[in-house]
Amino acid sequence: MNKNQNHRNKLPLILAALLTLALVAYGTFAYFTDNAQQKAGLKLTLGSVQVEGSKADWIQTSNNTEVEENQTVNSNNTEFRKVLPGDEFTNTFTFTNDGDNKVKITELTDNLTKDVGPFNVTVNEPRRVVSDGDPSDSSEIKVNDTLEPGEKFAYKVTVSVKTNLTSGQEINYYNNPANTEDRILDLLEDTISVTVEQANKPTTE
Repeated sequence: MNKNQNHRNKLPLILAALLTLALVAYGTFAYFTDNAQQKAGLKLTLGSVQVEGSKADWIQTSNNTEVEENQTVNSNNTEFRKVLPGDEFTNTFTFTNDGDNKVKITELTDNLTKDVGPFNVTVNEPRRVVSDGDPSDSSEIKVNDTLEPGEKFAYKVTVSVKTNLTSGQEINYYNNPANTEDRILDLLEDTISVTVEQANKPTTE
């Protein structure tokens, strides 16, 4: 066997030895690593936009010397009979921002104000409630005004029976049972409506 043949026979052994050394060296090579984490630290809860309406009992006052017995026909003071000219009924309608976000008032609708036959219904301009007392001394509320959570405003409503009826009207309204519709004022389903939206409403581009 010549030298060239001998070298060719040893070449695969040499290559295998080099490959083994390379694998061993790679497997035992030391290097440093590191890792860092940062919590996002954020939790989101959707807010709410909510306005609630409430009212007290109707309060009756009278210019007459005596109030007729049994005028109140139900326990929650929503229906009165035998009312007379000069009788007056008052109530306060309160609206509260019961959500947890600031809101803007977009609509105020009064469906109560009217002059019907012997009755007159007056709704005062809504005003902020700075305490649980009468809102008449506080600032007026208008469309586009804002309410913080918990803030309130109120309408004062007065219903009166007219005293300046003519003689013919008095007979028509009070002495003629046939004219029942003319003698009744029904506000049981009539409303004051308030619409609000979130104060920081996003704008579209």
